[in-house]
Amino acid sequence: MGQWGYFDGTKPCPVPKQDDAPTNTECEAIKSWAHEDVVAQYLLSQHLPDTIALPLSTYPTVKTRWD
Repeated sequence: MGQWGYFDGTKPCPVPKQDDAPTNTECEAIKSWAHEDVVAQYLLSQHLPDTIALPLSTYPTVKTRWD
């Protein structure tokens, strides 16, 4: 599914060059990354028993859940 980079951290969330003034392109890249990270979280949750997946839901990214 092309999501492995979200699991191992090789596809980190884009960071704007200026924190206080991100460009529209940077905002769209961050939104797209966040969407793909949620997809990866869903894929992970589908392969884990509920007793493991539920406690992991407090972690914000799939990488932290994977680690």
